[in-house]
Amino acid sequence: MKKKFTFLIFICLITGVQSQSNDEQNPFYINVFINADEEIRVESDLISFSDIGNSIDQIIRNHPFKRDTSIVYRIFADENLQLGIINDVEQQMLAAYGYQVKRERYLLQVIERSWTVPIG
Repeated sequence: MKKKFTFLIFICLITGVQSQSNDEQNPFYINVFINADEEIRVESDLISFSDIGNSIDQIIRNHPFKRDTSIVYRIFADENLQLGIINDVEQQMLAAYGYQVKRERYLLQVIERSWTVPIG
């Protein structure tokens, strides 16, 4: 009897770990970029602050999801931005869709380069 009970617990633990690993293996990333001038890009579209929710909502509604797909919001921001701006953008994203969403933030060291074309 103890062997059967131990075996059932073992099976439950294995299936629980496997379902958690499926969530982590199939995330759907939504990337937001904020530069030093506070211009916001969701994926590659330049948008205003007030349109963040609409853009996120449209991306999520147009993507075919599987049952175990998790959503990850990734915010890439210039390291010189104030944290309040990043938080405000994140709150707009969560207001659009915040159900079981993971969030990641990355601060970027942006180097501005001037491009010159050699003559001759």
